[in-house]
Amino acid sequence: MKCQALSVVLLAGLGAGIWPGLFSVRAAMAQNAAPAAARPNPPPAQPAAAKPPTALNPQTAALAEKAIGLAQKDQYEEALKLFRDAYRIDRNPRWLYNVGVLYDRMANCDEAAFFYRAALFGQGVLPQDVDLVDNRLGVLNEECNFRERHKQVADRHARATRYMSPEFRLCTLAESILTGIMTPAERQQLATCRATENNP
Repeated sequence: MKCQALSVVLLAGLGAGIWPGLFSVRAAMAQNAAPAAARPNPPPAQPAAAKPPTALNPQTAALAEKAIGLAQKDQYEEALKLFRDAYRIDRNPRWLYNVGVLYDRMANCDEAAFFYRAALFGQGVLPQDVDLVDNRLGVLNEECNFRERHKQVADRHARATRYMSPEFRLCTLAESILTGIMTPAERQQLATCRATENNP
């Protein structure tokens, strides 16, 4: 499977009418193959033509703007922290998507795939980018040998537990991973997850 250039949505136009913009990133594999100093800077953000303006929480919009600035300087760890903080504030799955993009650029395929799946499940990927993200997940599946690892019950339990954690509360996704293998303790954890799913 060939890796296509991945179009990544990050928040760009921040101002009176905040709207998602398009932050183009070269194929993640090509980015990851080059040393950090040799990586080209991403092109400037461009508006997404098909997406109307969307109101965002001003607090998370400010965090996202700062995170994008840090990511453009290859300060990924700091940018990750800000996107995670934004997600804790308003539970917008777009922030999970952006975390996945940053992990992908850091060549951490496990974390990138984890957050891409969470973002797709939560509809945090713009419709025009869904196929590209699906394609990238296919590449990551091959690179990280996910197919073999995900057959293992222990891996399924670990992933589901992480999705049910207070940090994410993606209960339905966790439940689908646990189909046929859910333990009584996980049933209780799922019930707790569902009870708190919509609370920040």
